Amino acid sequence: MRRRHPPQERGRPRLEIVPMIDIMMFLLVFFVMIVLKMIPDSGVKLQLPGASTANELKPTQIVIMIDPNGGLHIKNQSITRAGLTRSAYIAVSSEAPPSLASASTTAR
Repeated sequence: MRRRHPPQERGRPRLEIVPMIDIMMFLLVFFVMIVLKMIPDSGVKLQLPGASTANELKPTQIVIMIDPNGGLHIKNQSITRAGLTRSAYIAVSSEAPPSLASASTTAR
């Protein structure tokens, strides 16, 4: 037969504090992270300038052909090495080509 203890003699239930503190810290961190994600980034507000008269640049392609003898050709016109820069600029632009301060005529 089991012996029953009177209610006064039984031990009081223990409330474990450490697991409760762990859970409360987890909930605190969880809610802080959620709140931080809800706040929009408040960086520096900038109004960058826009172009009002911009023209779209078309990609240009220049084909420079080199024959077996070392001659240069642009658009089926023979050119010299000294005139290569000027001819290439004329091929892609309708403006006058810029003048070069110095150019090397020896090529390796």
